Amino acid sequence: MALPAGTVTLLFSDIEGSTVLLERLGSRYDVLLEQHRRVVRRAVAEHGGREVRTEGDAFFVAFARASDAVRAAVAAQRGLAESSWPPGSTVRVRMGVHTGEPRVLHGDYVGIDVHYAARICSAAHGGQVMVSDATERVLVGQPVEGVELRDLGEHRLKDLGRPVRLYQVSAPGLLGEFPPVRSLGRPPRDDPGRWAATTALFGRKADVAEVARIVREGRCRLVTLLGPGGVGKTRLAIAVATALVGDFGDGACFVPLATVFEPRELASAITRALGAPIREGESSDAAVMRILAIRHLVLVLDNFEHLVDGAPLVSQLIAACPGVTALITSREPTRLTGERLFAVRPLAVPGTTVPARELERFDAVAMFVDRARDRDSEFSLDETNAEHVREICRRLDGLPLALELAAARVGFLTPPELAARLDQALVVLTAGVRDAPDRQRTLRATIDWSFRLLNDSERQTFGRMAIFPGGATLAVAEAIIGASLDTLESLVAKQLLIRRSGRLTMLETVREYALERLSEDRDADRVRTRLADWFCDFARELTPELRRAGRDKAQRALEAELPNVLAALSWARDTQRAELLLELLAAWGDYWWCTHRRHEGRAWFDIALEHAADAPDHARGRALLYRARLSDPHHDTYEQIRSDYEASLRQFRACDDEAGIATCLAHLSLLASWRGRGDQATALRDEAISHARHTQDRALLAFVLALCAITGPDYAHAVQRARTAVAELRTVGDLQGIADVCLNIGYLAIAQGRDQDALVWLDTALEAERRLGDPHALFTIRTNQGLAQLFLEEIDEACLAFRQALAVCCEAGDEDLVDETLLGVAVADAARGDLDGAARLAGAAAVHETPKRSAQEDRVWSRLVELLSRARKRYGPDAWDRAADEGAALTAHEAIDAALGHEQLTATRGLATGSTPG
Repeated sequence: MALPAGTVTLLFSDIEGSTVLLERLGSRYDVLLEQHRRVVRRAVAEHGGREVRTEGDAFFVAFARASDAVRAAVAAQRGLAESSWPPGSTVRVRMGVHTGEPRVLHGDYVGIDVHYAARICSAAHGGQVMVSDATERVLVGQPVEGVELRDLGEHRLKDLGRPVRLYQVSAPGLLGEFPPVRSLGRPPRDDPGRWAATTALFGRKADVAEVARIVREGRCRLVTLLGPGGVGKTRLAIAVATALVGDFGDGACFVPLATVFEPRELASAITRALGAPIREGESSDAAVMRILAIRHLVLVLDNFEHLVDGAPLVSQLIAACPGVTALITSREPTRLTGERLFAVRPLAVPGTTVPARELERFDAVAMFVDRARDRDSEFSLDETNAEHVREICRRLDGLPLALELAAARVGFLTPPELAARLDQALVVLTAGVRDAPDRQRTLRATIDWSFRLLNDSERQTFGRMAIFPGGATLAVAEAIIGASLDTLESLVAKQLLIRRSGRLTMLETVREYALERLSEDRDADRVRTRLADWFCDFARELTPELRRAGRDKAQRALEAELPNVLAALSWARDTQRAELLLELLAAWGDYWWCTHRRHEGRAWFDIALEHAADAPDHARGRALLYRARLSDPHHDTYEQIRSDYEASLRQFRACDDEAGIATCLAHLSLLASWRGRGDQATALRDEAISHARHTQDRALLAFVLALCAITGPDYAHAVQRARTAVAELRTVGDLQGIADVCLNIGYLAIAQGRDQDALVWLDTALEAERRLGDPHALFTIRTNQGLAQLFLEEIDEACLAFRQALAVCCEAGDEDLVDETLLGVAVADAARGDLDGAARLAGAAAVHETPKRSAQEDRVWSRLVELLSRARKRYGPDAWDRAADEGAALTAHEAIDAALGHEQLTATRGLATGSTPG
């Protein structure tokens, strides 16, 4: 019988863990395999499937209809679940379904669709049926009764060029919950619709097609959209990215640079846009290269002109990240080798001889009329106003922003009145600014004209709104700059402010002009100081919520204000307001700590302390404390961290700040314990707790108890202290503290060989973190659970923990501290008989070993090494060392891929483990 041709649905299946079953059952495995085949073949035959081939426990089946494939898969899973299997065995079969048009060749199928079906099967878990987006689309017209499809999101699968949206088949009798999909991770796809304006785009169809063609042909991976401010470069870039998003496996990422003030901040801005954190001890530049090295995307860098000194980073990125194409908008070239310039021209303007009836076919006129109708629904282009509209568009040189601002007055001013005022403003301003480019003079004139039409209250508010590069809520604008609701509403109506997602923002070119007006405001510094004070209070109120349930809401609110805070910090630094700079930084210190952006926060504290040698004791004390907290003991100098804590302690003692003294002593105690100095840690701990009790601040006491829980050499007393700390932390609702204490005491238990105790503590930590929703802590906890289970010889459970840790880590975009986890996977491989794989991962772990480890981490490392030394003897030292040398040649990224290549760990990338001083 011929195989189905045309549009065909392919089903792959195999038994999960078949090798383990074979080793466990021996000859009885043949009975199990034959029973499995009977169940699957019966389901396939009943639903019209054609068996293409069978290899061992794997089936490859074709169906003419997608609905029949799904029915067969469901029937097979039910039949397998109802079957009786040999004692000590459980058969779980994974299935992948994909619809396409494979070619028939010599009685078999060939083509990319076969690979998609096979990879989807490999990404599933035992008992799970997953289908591709192609199959899901077909099933819309072929619904299967009793079957639902659960959207699992887009995933990158090995060797496939584009991500695939996967769906899980849900039906009565089938398992419902599974670990994360075994993929290479979900693509960091950024929805271009999130960036786009709500108004129509005029005159750019040919430009979009041309830029997209340049990128698609692959002749250039660095394209700069060049043009003056207000010409529409950003809108064009968004349109191009939208057109290209399907051509790149990871889509597009939009990086707004208007609120980035220094070239050295460019890398941090890119990582923020990607939603990926910088590792402790890692530079922002290195983080960008690491994150983008495995991406296939369009990187849109918007408003680059003030960061041209940072252009070499873009050049390095293009060279190091072959899957990335950079699309830049700028007012000047980057002058990098290989840069392709694309001039963004103003919209087409009609000449004086064009008849009135044909004016709207010119893009500038069409745009002006469209925007005017937004203001006055009855506006139309006719014989009475056509010449004036033509004159407005000509005077504005067809610049989109200028047209926006002019059209905003329609409904209040007629086109003749607009044309008359515009003409007067252009003459005045052009005569006054001779060193600016012509088109920049025209844009400046347009904004100045709009500004001159404002009343005194509107002018003052307009200038003061420039202090918010990230925008502001109505309430904040009213409170900080003294604006009235009517004034703000008027500025929105005049298109000088934009209301979007509950915030008032400015187009960047308008904000640049507003900053000039702000410089003329005698009270500007007072307003900026009031804003900085407000940010201090705002952070002090919200940052404690980062440690409690509902953390996401607080984090979103803080991050919405981050561009404004960075601008306030830059202003305080530039104007030598050292004390205010330190105060603002300290208020936001917990934000950088709790959101794992410690490298960025540490850099700001370095800057502040350089400028604040004469600041008051309390301000310097807090700054030194946060700089030490934001350091990484795995990479930074221990002496520098201790020196900062000790200097901070001296400052707090000088001003008799009990809370500061207690916090510094607690951190010093933890640091001493981390270095294995138990007696010193104990003395510091006791003094810290004493000072904390004197404050009568229960939250502070709970925090200090949490830091001090694992200090000192005695495990039994550490457990007692941990229980006391958890009780206090529960009282104040500090979930982060509970998770930290239980994570650290659990890790201490592993170091002491008390692995069963460790699992109890780590379960409590996991419960707290799931309520908190911090992915970094989640992957650390799951990894440590894997280590404990490994030492308890619960190999399958350990592998599941490692897999879930890697999946969560990949979502967070972090792959730091890989050494301990690689060793853990190596031990699991050895336990399962894969000695060659174990040796390779052991070699990779040794090369990528963390520069500095705590005393506890040394003990855990030694336990892992001891297990591997036994495996080395079994394998033979020479063979082991050869494989280890191969592993040592792998990069960290390649080593992680090698770990993920094993059946028990096929998942997404990433990892972290161990405990660090809080």
